[in-house]
Amino acid sequence: MVLLKQAPEILSDPYTMGETGLEFFHNRPLKLPGALLMICEKGNAELGIDILKQHIYPGYGIILLPGQILTLHHASPEFEFRYFYMSDPVFKEATYKVDGDFFQFIKRNPVMRLGKNNKGFVENWVYITRRIMEQKNHIFRDSIIRNLLQCLFLESNDKMKRYFNDGKIKSNRREVLFREFMLMVKDHCREYREVDYYASRLFITPRYLSFICSRSANNLSPKKIIDMQAVLEIKILLETTNDPMQKIAEQMNFPDQSYFGRFFKRYTGQSPLSYRFSRKE
Repeated sequence: MVLLKQAPEILSDPYTMGETGLEFFHNRPLKLPGALLMICEKGNAELGIDILKQHIYPGYGIILLPGQILTLHHASPEFEFRYFYMSDPVFKEATYKVDGDFFQFIKRNPVMRLGKNNKGFVENWVYITRRIMEQKNHIFRDSIIRNLLQCLFLESNDKMKRYFNDGKIKSNRREVLFREFMLMVKDHCREYREVDYYASRLFITPRYLSFICSRSANNLSPKKIIDMQAVLEIKILLETTNDPMQKIAEQMNFPDQSYFGRFFKRYTGQSPLSYRFSRKE
């Protein structure tokens, strides 16, 4: 059985499949270089997908897109997922016929409870895919896997179109602004951490942005959302590089290393250096 405990090695493969309790991700955020499909087999857990928390139970499915950050906050002892990971190039090849609305829908709804019909389709897909992957000497193994992935995404796109607002993602202005704000924070939190910057880019006031976030993100303030995303980015740099603290402070656009250390400790209770050492134990 392949486990994501060795996540860095597995995530370097074009695609892989197995079972996992997500041990590697426990309080250890990882920005996914590719796409990750998961189905909860048993137990329950609380996951962080980017900065938002999601509760997972048996029968739940998850689609995570390249660039999203996954963290396991806590899980029951028997918690287990079946997963399929694919690199970004494989993901793009499998989804080139899928329209943009589908990706918007997935970004808004990464976690879904599988209905009876959908669960049956996914279970059959997993069975067939696993059987093909086990045949290492199959001449057409790679082509079949890629075609199976395309079938899965096209089937998912079809269900989204037919069962969710006729395929159109209908959002009010507040939802659109919040989604744009979250995407901007992911892209720019390393350079900009002031609420005014994001409000001006959205052509709204900081006060209205605060109202939007309070309604859409469980009363989190815009500043808290920005800082939480920045902390995730810092953790990833501390874990995936050997860069000195001064360089990371510069990459995150802090005025100096001392301010950078105080910022990180305020949110984590640890200095950046202590956090790095604790991750390597």
